[in-house]
Amino acid sequence: MVNIDLTDVFDEDYSNEINTYRHFVSIFINQIFLHHFEKKGLLKKRTYRQLTDPESHPSLTAYHFTRKMLEYYLDKGYISIADDDYLIIQRSVVDDDPGDAKLNEYLQCCPDRRNFFGILTNIRDVIGDVLFKGEDALLTLANNNFHQAMDLWEDLMVNARVKKPCHQLVLRAMKKKLGTKDTISIFEGGAGVGSIIRDAISDNEIYGQLSKIERYYFTDISLSLIKIGREYLRKNITNNIFDRFEFKVVNLDKMEIDTMPFTKGNSMDMIILEHVLYDVIDLDATLRLFHHMLKPDGFLVFTMAYRSRPKDFFPFEYLQSTFQSYNKAKLEPGFRENLGYLTVKEWEKSLKKAGFDQFDIHPSAEFQTKWPYGGIIASPSK
Repeated sequence: MVNIDLTDVFDEDYSNEINTYRHFVSIFINQIFLHHFEKKGLLKKRTYRQLTDPESHPSLTAYHFTRKMLEYYLDKGYISIADDDYLIIQRSVVDDDPGDAKLNEYLQCCPDRRNFFGILTNIRDVIGDVLFKGEDALLTLANNNFHQAMDLWEDLMVNARVKKPCHQLVLRAMKKKLGTKDTISIFEGGAGVGSIIRDAISDNEIYGQLSKIERYYFTDISLSLIKIGREYLRKNITNNIFDRFEFKVVNLDKMEIDTMPFTKGNSMDMIILEHVLYDVIDLDATLRLFHHMLKPDGFLVFTMAYRSRPKDFFPFEYLQSTFQSYNKAKLEPGFRENLGYLTVKEWEKSLKKAGFDQFDIHPSAEFQTKWPYGGIIASPSK
């Protein structure tokens, strides 16, 4: 077991961040429901069976987002299913912030949250393209204004305060690994703009040990994101350290054993997946590959939000649910029952099946509704 303490992260200030996020995103969800489900007549035009039939939607993303919206309001008791299979509104859904007046007032006081909430409101504003055209929300934003979308995404990945426990878990695991080895090799999948390594180089204790990194495989499926991360690191670390980074376009779903230096057996001291592991198609195959790649004392560190009841959880998958990648996973009865984010029980079963018998879960299960964001450190059984 890896002893990582995050009690200083899961505190009152963090609870306030989560509650602020939950408050405004719940408003966005209500606005989407009112505009697209009530005013545009989705509830009256289709039965519940039709609304939850993938064939009646232009894409899986549109289907899953619609289904989760309905599950959210059914769980909250705002709608119910009538005998004729149409949905009945039991309690009126209200727009508590028309024109984003309260949000703008909040952002006047907290301008550092402007970009974070900017991408969340932009997602709301293009949701019609997701629901009725089957588009990916982030791609739609990028098509409308690529540079603005990339700037917002970079800020979201680097500065989103709700993900502080995720980043700190990875950083503290990295610090522990650096402190126990003379040299280490790290593979990061879905590294994106490099939010984890940016935090690492801003931590004086970690920065002083970066010379212990023999190789850091910085990988992502997006070349555009890799370029952003690479340029940041080029400007902010010495050439001696920068030369130890290998930047590669890698699709996690297409990696194979022993085909690349980092997929060889017992080659990695640490594998990092910051908000990405739930996106892979075949979770069992991917976990088994990571088990093969890790040294016996290696760490698999991955972050996510933990799935709970729809009424509590949907605000925390509102953003991801609009992405095509979030809805592509292959389900495995008894192990993976949900697309996108998994429950803690699904993670436990899937890890054990793949050969990871030792793992630490943060936060513990009783706090995952209050604090949905966190992660797991797992060690291979070898």
